[in-house]
Amino acid sequence: MKQKLRNIILTYYYTAPSLKQTIKQILNMNNCKNENAIQTLMPYEFAGGWVFDDEATGLVREAFVCGMDDVLTEMVQRAGIKDASSGFRLTFSPTPFPNYTHSFEWLRPEMSGNTYYCPENEITGWLCPALLKYFKEAPKKLYARADAAVSCAV
Repeated sequence: MKQKLRNIILTYYYTAPSLKQTIKQILNMNNCKNENAIQTLMPYEFAGGWVFDDEATGLVREAFVCGMDDVLTEMVQRAGIKDASSGFRLTFSPTPFPNYTHSFEWLRPEMSGNTYYCPENEITGWLCPALLKYFKEAPKKLYARADAAVSCAV
């Protein structure tokens, strides 16, 4: 199906030059970083640690480890989120946003990931290379907030 769609797009690419730019963007979509100013993940507990899934990036049970798990635990406790183990909303951005509760200062690259310091709880944590699925390069600052998951019953 993907190949068929690609062939159709390429046909239009060569027959309708005015669509070239749009088609180039479509063909390169998988190589683009999410450029939203504020992003959201839904971490949950699995096998004793915090993980998240993100269909858009292909990540499944991506773990927060090496201190970032402790940061998340402190964030949900401070926010008073009941049943956070089933999932909570983690909002993050490389720029400050209203009501953020935690900031992270980039310290150094480390073992293909990046180490950050969170002054709000004085914890240093490591973010794995999956960070680069959200940013072109490791941000020098990150801002975050934990909130209860919102259910959208229909």
